[in-house]
Amino acid sequence: MKMNNNKKGGGSINELPQTSTSLEVAEMVGRTHDNVLKNIRKIIKQMSGVKNHESYFSETSYRNSQNKELPCHLLTKIGCELYSNRMDWD
Repeated sequence: MKMNNNKKGGGSINELPQTSTSLEVAEMVGRTHDNVLKNIRKIIKQMSGVKNHESYFSETSYRNSQNKELPCHLLTKIGCELYSNRMDWD
């Protein structure tokens, strides 16, 4: 899987990734990626006009094993917190 982003990472605490992908979040919470994307889009819609959602969620894409480009989001730490507090538990 190839991401089209500039995600930072490293070994020391000061070099930890600054964002997580929606794919990583889906794996962490045991949900499908489609479900996570649906919830992120719902949160962004709820935030419209109130806050700059790009500070929390940044739209990007990735290539799957069939080399197909698919949507994805990068989530900041606060974006992950917003997601965990507002995701649908159905």
